[in-house]
Formats: sequence, structure tokens, C-alpha cells
Amino acid sequence: MRIVIVGTGNVATVLGRLIIAKGHDLVHIVGRTPEHTVPLAKEFNCSWSGFSELHVINADLIIIAISDNALLDSASTFHTNPVPVVHTAGSVSMDVLKNVSSHYGVFYPLQSLRREMMQIPEIPFLIDGNTPEMIALLENFSSTLSPFTEHAGDDQRLRLHAAAVIVSNFTNHLYALGE
Repeated sequence: MRIVIVGTGNVATVLGRLIIAKGHDLVHIVGRTPEHTVPLAKEFNCSWSGFSELHVINADLIIIAISDNALLDSASTFHTNPVPVVHTAGSVSMDVLKNVSSHYGVFYPLQSLRREMMQIPEIPFLIDGNTPEMIALLENFSSTLSPFTEHAGDDQRLRLHAAAVIVSNFTNHLYALGE
């Protein structure tokens, strides 16, 4: 698949590496600032642009991997119709993208991801889409990246996201106490 990633942070970086490693064509990176976007585009050997050029990109799937707050603030500025678009946020409804494309959904990695990861573990993905065809597209794509894919609606994904954050933060807190 021809993939575009919007974002330059931890999730965007790890997903980009995984997408390339699994044989997909990462064709473009979109970022807010050239200082972060250009180095990532060089690492992935792809083109890059700012947010304003997102609407002119030819791809099979656009993955918006930006912070929850940035997603809520900027989703309305993206226009990708008819290219399918997903976001990677665990706590944001897929409906934030309903005015972005007629094919939208969520592609949420249920794992903490850090750009420093050079060996990428098998990541469990929670997916959802606004149509059966979108869900099928995400199931097919996700299955090329990981053996762990589960369909989860907004409510279930939010609960799983909250549980994962609590478990991760509590473990980190206990580790810090033990030092």
C-alpha cells in the first residue's frame, strides 16, 4: 500500500519504520515544522510537506499520528476525500474525521511507542472504520504489520486505552519508588 503519515513524533516514527519493514511504500510525511519533518523524510526516503498540502497527496491510506489535542484542533483543516484516513489516538472518536474523508477510522497501537525503539515489538492494533469496507481495509493492512488486530469501537477503545495508561504509569511509578 501507498501510505502517508501525518506527524513526526514517537508513534509516527515507529509506525513509519514498521510500515517500511513490512514492505509497504511510505510515500510522504506531513509535519508542522521542517525541523522535525525533513529528518524523518530523509530516514524514510520519502517526500514531505506541511499540513496545508495534505489534500493533494496520492495514497491508499493516510495515517494521522499526532497528539490527541492536536488532532482535535486540526482535524477540520485536513481534506483527503476520497483517500481513506485514520488517526492513531486511543481516546478520540473516529468521528473527528467525518468531514475529512468519506472513508475514515482509527488505527490505534495499544502499546507505548518510542522513536528510540530500533527493534519494533509485535504491536497490538485496535481498529475501527465508518463502513464495513473501511474496517476490511484496516484489517487487511493491520494483518501485514502484526498478528494482533482487534476491532474496537470508540467506547471499548477508550476503556482499553485508559486501562493501558493506568497499568503502564503504575508500573513506572513502582519502578521509580524502587530506585
